[in-house]
Amino acid sequence: MKNTILLVEDNQDLLELIGEMLQFANFKVLLAPNGKEAMQLLEKHSAEIILLITDLVMPKMSGHELALWASKHYPEIPCLKISGSYDAPHGAGPEEFLEKPFTEKQLLVGVRVALQSTVFRIAL
Repeated sequence: MKNTILLVEDNQDLLELIGEMLQFANFKVLLAPNGKEAMQLLEKHSAEIILLITDLVMPKMSGHELALWASKHYPEIPCLKISGSYDAPHGAGPEEFLEKPFTEKQLLVGVRVALQSTVFRIAL
């Protein structure tokens, strides 16, 4: 069973903390500190990845740019966007956005909703 999540966050402490939360919930987690490394991991491990979680505000390549690239190259992999911003990014539905700070429970609910919405879209 595939259970790998790619987590992209430029804040090293948050990258490790969120990664630990996901591992505690029995997900395998690939960590990337920026969009470029995330793209490389997607290219190498796309067959294993069930979800991309990305911070939106990062230097060089934003999470929004990464999500657009990923949706073109790997449309079967859903994306959960996270940010400390108070407004969901333009065009993001509630199933695609999680505002920081969040609890472990909120993170896991966001993951579940993102995964379920993908299953629903594929079934259509």
